[in-house]
Amino acid sequence: MLFICNKIIENNLQLNCLQKTDAIIFIEDGVYNLLKQDFIKSIDNVNCYALSNDIAARQIDIAETFTLASYPDFVNLCIEHEKICQI
Repeated sequence: MLFICNKIIENNLQLNCLQKTDAIIFIEDGVYNLLKQDFIKSIDNVNCYALSNDIAARQIDIAETFTLASYPDFVNLCIEHEKICQI
């Protein structure tokens, strides 16, 4: 499943459902989650992406463990995953 995060998550309990086969992409204001160390630890078992345009627009430096994704990459992620859920 692909999870799309476009907002700041206040409670990491939402992430307990993530499995190793899942992926999560951070877009819009969701990229601010990548600045919180406790948040990063809670998602270290899944493939993590961040939309490069949103990272650049907010002038955020992210850890190398996250893959920067372009808009075409985002579309490909949506195609590759059978289910998509916005968190």
